Amino acid sequence: MNEVNQTAPKGFLARGGQWPLLVVALLGVQIVLCMAALYYATSDKSFAVEPDAYQKALAWDDQVAAQKASDELGWTLALTATEPDAMKQRYVVITLADSDNQPIEGAQIAGTTLHPTEASRPRALEFTEIAPGQYRAPARMKQDGKWLFDLRAERGEDVFLWRDQQFIGQWRME
Repeated sequence: MNEVNQTAPKGFLARGGQWPLLVVALLGVQIVLCMAALYYATSDKSFAVEPDAYQKALAWDDQVAAQKASDELGWTLALTATEPDAMKQRYVVITLADSDNQPIEGAQIAGTTLHPTEASRPRALEFTEIAPGQYRAPARMKQDGKWLFDLRAERGEDVFLWRDQQFIGQWRME
């Protein structure tokens, strides 16, 4: 007489069905990890692509010549920033002097600043003269730390280029 084994496992999982479920679960985890990586890769504010990088590379010799002419002027620039007000607004104040340390009046000054953690968001600066040789621009600079400045001052035919890193704010250990 043929007897059927009454203790044989029954059901999908009992017959080895857990292996296809494991493969599906691992693929699902892989999809979730890829989506998280895609999100973090595309939402990073510190990543920035230089606009018109190719054109800037082609004009490199012109930029070097312009910087050399700027250096030959002998102008100096000193930069400070105020503490943020209630609206998180700071003012960038610069003092511009010629080679004889005399204030330079009537210059048109503009430029950009950016914090390295937000390299994709440069902030434009437009300066107005507040005193002989002193210029001020409002700037939305919430963060303390090192800021990169790229400024251009023009007076008549003279063009002064200034690019530097400045520490803005106070050092806080919290």
